[in-house]
Amino acid sequence: DLVTGVQTCALPICGADGGTAISTTVNNGGTAQVSAGGAMSNTSVNSGGVQDVLSGGTAISTTVNDGGTAQVSAGGTMSNTTVNGGGVQNVNYDGTANYTTVSGSNATQNVNSGGTASIITIDSGSMQVVFDGGSADHTTVATSGGQVVSGGRVTSTYVESNAAQHVYGGTVISTTLGESGACQNLSGAVPRESPFPHTDA
Repeated sequence: DLVTGVQTCALPICGADGGTAISTTVNNGGTAQVSAGGAMSNTSVNSGGVQDVLSGGTAISTTVNDGGTAQVSAGGTMSNTTVNGGGVQNVNYDGTANYTTVSGSNATQNVNSGGTASIITIDSGSMQVVFDGGSADHTTVATSGGQVVSGGRVTSTYVESNAAQHVYGGTVISTTLGESGACQNLSGAVPRESPFPHTDA
């Protein structure tokens, strides 16, 4: 089944299970759920809205705006996601996120236990957090962006000028530091006043 145009979710759940939904807008209190062979594309998730990508589901070209949340788990896949300022993407157990751009103040990608993220761009003012059991590969941390590794595994990170990689545990392999203020900070434990939330919805 194919659903096109603009669908607005303001009720608890509207979903795609074995069908395809294009250009859905998820507003406060709404949840767009995709699973079991379903696909969603060009979805906009606004403040208070949630996109939930589950086993066998695919979401392509989701935009997560301020106060919105996109999460992928249990065999789901998200690709070409844009997380704008104040938005959150949670990559949970057995979920995969590819080609994500995290951009703007307080925009965050959380890679939780069992989650996998690859080919990510972390722009100015935004952050990627890789928790214990999570993995991230080929992240570019742009100027004034940050990557936090808290027990996870991170490979092939490129840190541009005046950007930072903070390592509080876990494994970090093949990090490249650019010039002019790029830094890698190593510590044995997460600070008591953590600069980031652990969101595992």
